[in-house]
Amino acid sequence: MKTNQTMVCVKQNTVEEWDDSMPLPGDIIEGIAAVDDCTLVEVKDRLFVPTKGKSELRSQLGQISKKNAQGFVWLKVRRGDRMLNLRVCVVQEKGFRLQRKFSFRAVSNDKHVAVLDDLDVDQCIELQGKFLG
Repeated sequence: MKTNQTMVCVKQNTVEEWDDSMPLPGDIIEGIAAVDDCTLVEVKDRLFVPTKGKSELRSQLGQISKKNAQGFVWLKVRRGDRMLNLRVCVVQEKGFRLQRKFSFRAVSNDKHVAVLDDLDVDQCIELQGKFLG
């Protein structure tokens, strides 16, 4: 993989307490699955739609939010050398009408909100290193 390739990454989150089920800074968003009625064991790779960039993800989230009133989705994230499936709630940020902005809220902690951005691989790895130490 080219290290200058841009991808959707968790840029920051809002709380200091965390666990592995929450999106963390540096997590690279590999895909999204708009199925809420299944457990982690039932989530299959074929259900995930790959994400190529923040604008594409924003479009996918806009479609999901119209169909899924509760906003729960599954994310496939790359954290270090591991791939994780995380269940999150999609949050549309208020005040952005023309260009909708979304973030993710952890299911296990309403105060844990992950802000997304387009970053290159090196920036994502640097964030992971700072956060996971």
